[in-house]
Parts: sequence; structure tokens; C-alpha cells
Amino acid sequence: MEINDEVDLEVQLTKSQLNRLCSDLFTRAIEQVDSALNTAQMTSNDINYVILVGGSTRIPRIRELLTEKFGSDKIKLDLNPDEIVSHGAAIVANTLEVSI
Repeated sequence: MEINDEVDLEVQLTKSQLNRLCSDLFTRAIEQVDSALNTAQMTSNDINYVILVGGSTRIPRIRELLTEKFGSDKIKLDLNPDEIVSHGAAIVANTLEVSI
């Protein structure tokens, strides 16, 4: 088989199988959250709300771990994680002074 050959693969996983297979990745993701909080000299109690960004935030275990860390009242689930970055960029762009 050459590197350019395409092979379709379909695998069914249970939620627990996926969580077990990805547990190291989930741990590393939460470690990054902890690192960001430490760098900012903040705790999860200092955070008003958490906006989920990107497709991986749709993974139930990621949401569960963030909910455990910050509390369900702080996790914003009503925003589209694929579009929210562009919304934020538009808000910031609107505050910039334009000079030509």
C-alpha cells in the first residue's frame, strides 16, 4: 500500500471506550487549563464564565471535565464553538482605531 492510497475505516466505539482511549489527551487538555490559570495567577473561582472554542469542545468528556473544574453555571453551551472566535475578533476589530 502506498501513502496516497485511501482506505476507508469505520469503527464504532462506546463512550467509555473513547474516554479510555483518549484519557491521556483529556488529562493534557486540563493540564493546559491549569497552566493558563497558574500563569495568570488565578483559580477557577476567579473565572466568570468559560466559552468553549473548537470542535473538540463538543466531546462530552471535555465538557464534563471543564464542568467539574469551573461549575456548570460557568460553562457557556449556548454559543457555537466553531464561530465564536470570529465573533470575538469582530468585537476587538470594532474597538480598534482605523487610520488610513
